Amino acid sequence: MEKSKRRRFRRLSLVGSMREHRLITASVKTKKTFKDLSFKDNQASLKMKNGYTVVVRTGKGTATTVGSPYEFEVIPMNSIISDDIIGYCSEDDVTQLLHDVQALPKIK
Repeated sequence: MEKSKRRRFRRLSLVGSMREHRLITASVKTKKTFKDLSFKDNQASLKMKNGYTVVVRTGKGTATTVGSPYEFEVIPMNSIISDDIIGYCSEDDVTQLLHDVQALPKIK
């Protein structure tokens, strides 16, 4: 293969990988984080597009400590209660759990 053709091929490869990188970065930007929660009376809830509702609580009566001041609950659509409560979460834990819930398949 000629030198000029090899260079052009390499440039096209780089453009392709940059395009993939932009798509991956764009999908990451749409994920919810702890900063997207709005607390009212020590509780924040967030409805996900896949049908789940996430509730994050803090304060008295919750499974928390000073270093991990949040508890996280996942409620499926059309349900009032859930037995999926994760206590002792930090802000980073809550963000990771939000990403995990967003990755769940849509409820039918």
